[in-house]
Amino acid sequence: MRQKLIHTNQSIRIYARIRNISGDLADPSVIEFQYTKPNDTEPTVYSIGRIVKESTGVFYINIEIEEPGRHKYTWVTDGLLKSAYKGFFEAIDHQWERP
Repeated sequence: MRQKLIHTNQSIRIYARIRNISGDLADPSVIEFQYTKPNDTEPTVYSIGRIVKESTGVFYINIEIEEPGRHKYTWVTDGLLKSAYKGFFEAIDHQWERP
């Protein structure tokens, strides 16, 4: 499946679905979103307030894409539901779309 193109100067929504050992959606005690832009060396850490709880075990964050390149992120939970999920996406300059 081909990845959707992500351009600079747009906002994207990144979801996390947290499940317990039984596979049911559940709320962690703590949830963080660690986000590293292409030219940064240290992540920016966001918590509840910037992270939105949509329903039990379903959270999201809206991120403004300001620069092209590889953007890395990690969802981290703590408490009884300890987990981490790493991901990334590539953004291209909105003025120069490559085929």
